[in-house]
Amino acid sequence: MSGQYKTAWLCEALLVSRSGYYAWIKRRRFPGPRQLENMRLGERIREEFMRSRQTYGSPRLAQVLGCPSRRNRIARLMRLWSESLPDNAPSIVP
Repeated sequence: MSGQYKTAWLCEALLVSRSGYYAWIKRRRFPGPRQLENMRLGERIREEFMRSRQTYGSPRLAQVLGCPSRRNRIARLMRLWSESLPDNAPSIVP
């Protein structure tokens, strides 16, 4: 959309600073270390969840993955993943 309208106009209409807009674009192109780790952890969560026949919740998954201190983070990633599933898929909210 920035090809059709000037970026400055769009930012002004949306009440966003131009520097904030460009920082957002950069974050989308090059994910940071935490986002990369979340992607890797999310993949491991999905694998273990499927291996458990979709019965493990976040406390058990945290224990199985060897990171019990990350239970809340695992629960958050499971919620994000379940929101992206089709409507007829089983729920995985811990």
